[in-house]
Amino acid sequence: YTIAPIIPRRFAMDTGGPLTVKLLWASLASLVLSLLPAGVIAYLVLWPLQFAAVAAGEWGSVLGNFRPWQLATHLLVNSVWDLIFIALTLLYFGGQLESMWGTRRYGLFLATCALGAAVVQCLVTSLVAWLGLSAYQASFGASGLMYAILFALAYLAPYSPVRLLIPPVTMEMRTLAIVFAVIAF
Repeated sequence: YTIAPIIPRRFAMDTGGPLTVKLLWASLASLVLSLLPAGVIAYLVLWPLQFAAVAAGEWGSVLGNFRPWQLATHLLVNSVWDLIFIALTLLYFGGQLESMWGTRRYGLFLATCALGAAVVQCLVTSLVAWLGLSAYQASFGASGLMYAILFALAYLAPYSPVRLLIPPVTMEMRTLAIVFAVIAF
């Protein structure tokens, strides 16, 4: 399995297949969620587990505000700034992955990464809240999907040139993934 024949256009913008287009529309539609009341949004965002309840022997209140559907619905709640980056990542890089892998494999990859990112986010925020390093607060956003797409392309084609919009700089795909990871952390 070689990569060279798979990437003939060197990351020219490709909106990809039907899944990428649907995800772009879904990211646009998620702007409507910001208009919902805060009480409804509280049921959609990902709440951490309450490990302090385990230490106190209250196993019944471990879940706190966490609900299983939040592993998926927290992806729909984003700030406008996050949505811009997620939509640009889908537009420029998600289409490339869908073109290389096909819609089914690309969809399974995104579903796996979304679930994995949600579980890791839930565990980390639960642990941080339990240790008292941060307040008990919800998390939201589809940044895990954005980084999954970037890292997948950086793995598949690390030396492919990528040109940023702002600032107009050309760099390799692996450098772009590293820069975005450093900015996030």
